[in-house]
Amino acid sequence: MSNFENANAPVPASAKSPRVWDFLETTLVGLLAYGAFLLTGGLGVLVLMHAQYGTIPIAQVGLEGRWQGAGLVLGSPAAVAVLWVAVRKLDRDFSEYLALNWPSSRELLLAFAIAAVLLIVESCFLAFVGADTSWAVPNLNVQGRVGLLSFLIGCCLAAPIMEEFVFRGFLFQDGRSPSSDQSVPSS
Repeated sequence: MSNFENANAPVPASAKSPRVWDFLETTLVGLLAYGAFLLTGGLGVLVLMHAQYGTIPIAQVGLEGRWQGAGLVLGSPAAVAVLWVAVRKLDRDFSEYLALNWPSSRELLLAFAIAAVLLIVESCFLAFVGADTSWAVPNLNVQGRVGLLSFLIGCCLAAPIMEEFVFRGFLFQDGRSPSSDQSVPSS
């Protein structure tokens, strides 16, 4: 049988490229994720503040890092949940759609080493020029160890993970699939 006889053969279902959200759908899901983040984070902080003070002193929210951290920790799962629902609507695997891959131990160590070197260089430079860094966060108050832990978990874990899922994983989706990562040999 020649190649011309197979030209009009039906394409098997497994050869179809998997569905991805188009630009407007992706934008809408991104906005819904952001709205879920703001709503759940904000409401969670208000509930926590009411439990702490018996009232809601709104003026303190921006000044206390513990409330900022709590808002990030409480809002991030809601944003990721919106993405999960959107990906599951396409009958796709969440980690495959967002191209979530664990870094190798070498990549992780290299990233930590580069970050450490950059922080050391920055600190030495600021000390050398005698820069006043008190302007960076003048009123940030974490109110003790628990507040500092809340702030660090929110800013160093929850927010970056959510940001990677939403932006790099979902909004910058380029139609990648497991088969598109592998090169196809030409015949």
